[in-house]
Amino acid sequence: MLDVILQAITPLSESVVKLTFTDQANRPLPAFEAGAHIDIRISDAITRQYSLCSSPSNRYAYSVAVLRDPNSRGGSAAIHASFQPGQRVQISAPRNLFALNPEDTKTVLVAGGIGITPIMSMAHALAEQGKEFTLLYVSKPGQRVAFDTELQHGIFADRVRILQPDNREQVKAWLTQNIGEYGAQSGLYTCGPNSFMDAVLSIANTLNWPANAIHQERFGLEKVDTRSDKAFELFLKRSGLTIQVKASQTALEALDDAGVEVDASCEQGVCGTCLLNVLEGEVDHRDGYLTEQEKSQHNQFTPCCSRAVSASLTLDL
Repeated sequence: MLDVILQAITPLSESVVKLTFTDQANRPLPAFEAGAHIDIRISDAITRQYSLCSSPSNRYAYSVAVLRDPNSRGGSAAIHASFQPGQRVQISAPRNLFALNPEDTKTVLVAGGIGITPIMSMAHALAEQGKEFTLLYVSKPGQRVAFDTELQHGIFADRVRILQPDNREQVKAWLTQNIGEYGAQSGLYTCGPNSFMDAVLSIANTLNWPANAIHQERFGLEKVDTRSDKAFELFLKRSGLTIQVKASQTALEALDDAGVEVDASCEQGVCGTCLLNVLEGEVDHRDGYLTEQEKSQHNQFTPCCSRAVSASLTLDL
């Protein structure tokens, strides 16, 4: 973890604030690429992940935007209530699970709500590289648009299109028109609420965008009904351990109870940090990180949320 100073808290809308962190000695922070996120230690019990929204070319400050979520699990509520400029905060070095493809010659960035955060970083990077791109942003009607000054008057303002819709059908029609048909060496990057992203992916499919040209980052997944969950076994091939996973616990919790350390971050199945290789068995995939094609191979597994269809899974551990 890095010890940094919370240099500034800037309101971006009625429910979103931007946090800007700097090194305590004003030294350059670790380099990152557009789309990266950091972990922020909010308390001894709470660490959350937030996408960097600042330009990767600025090594002297990291910025993230935090939505005050009415369904907060404790992270965003604590930040809005207790974080103050000047305080010391522990953060991780940046990690990127949502990177731009450098071979894209044309890019379409599509954001919904707080999903604008990694998209802002991408827009900065693409503008500084002189690449062709369009930024589409759907924001809630009747509210201030987050990053409005930067989007409307910044260095890439001429690439930005913003919609504050009256209804869902308007959103679909607008996205269809502005995403446009797929062209060779194009990339589509989208982030936002699950229902919004599902609409974007469905529209992209009708516009002939291939799966390998579409990139997404989800902040969370819909809750899964776990009442019918059953116990299963994990067999660790290299260590020879067999671990029982109870119906009432995750595989990650069972591994942790057995003293097997697995890196984890979001614990919701969206970041991919805990991804493990599966050698045998059929996985009950519940994550939003793997593609449908990757899931069909049953050779990878997110123990934070996914389970087993078969009686056991053999892991490369």
